[in-house]
Amino acid sequence: MLTVLSLPGNRWRQFNDYKNDDRIWQDFSYHEQSAQFWKDLASRLKDHPAIIGYNLINEPHPKTATGFNDFWTEDYHAWYSKVENTAADLNKLYETIVQSIRTVDSETPIILNSGLYSTPWAFQYLKPMKDDKVLYAFHMYEPYEMTSQNRRKGFTYEYPGKVKVGEEQTEKMFNKEALQQFLEPIEKWAEEHNIPANRIIAEEFGINRMVKGSDQYLSDLISIFDEYGWHWAFYAFREDT
Repeated sequence: MLTVLSLPGNRWRQFNDYKNDDRIWQDFSYHEQSAQFWKDLASRLKDHPAIIGYNLINEPHPKTATGFNDFWTEDYHAWYSKVENTAADLNKLYETIVQSIRTVDSETPIILNSGLYSTPWAFQYLKPMKDDKVLYAFHMYEPYEMTSQNRRKGFTYEYPGKVKVGEEQTEKMFNKEALQQFLEPIEKWAEEHNIPANRIIAEEFGINRMVKGSDQYLSDLISIFDEYGWHWAFYAFREDT
């Protein structure tokens, strides 16, 4: 499943002096360039036996160009109402790229990540495509303050347990029930739009193995994914720390 970390006007931070490149969320011309890029790529790779899908962009984050900072506390719908149908609307980018790919490749599945770094919450504003070979993906590292702990940060949290989240550092309890609640927007979205479970992917999930309770965290997530019937792919997260 082929993905990219950069698109025209959206250079990966690690290749951009660790600064966000938000041009793609400000100018539709970069949507067109990205569509041409993927069309060229699909033309070259559509018959390759190793290719099973095109994942158009890894962890898109139009929020960085539009002033949205904290999905734990900010008004999500108010934010999207301001960016809908602008260059910062992820749906417009996807629509342009998918149409371009389908002019040269009608068969290869296309995978669309939710916005805000592929958070489950962003499914609320993801618009499904009229294409039954399009799948929808999210990443799950929440609560990030817990899963991303390492020796430098120190190991403050364990699972299950209470974690301070968001800019206001609100303390929340995280256990299997809380994880299920966090993932509910995806299930509700799929039901609302009649998207079958086999077109939903938990594309990345993981936790630093040194976190106390990390095995239970992974077990709980997998059991939820299996209950819903979603595809899933484990990611060995922060193992270099």
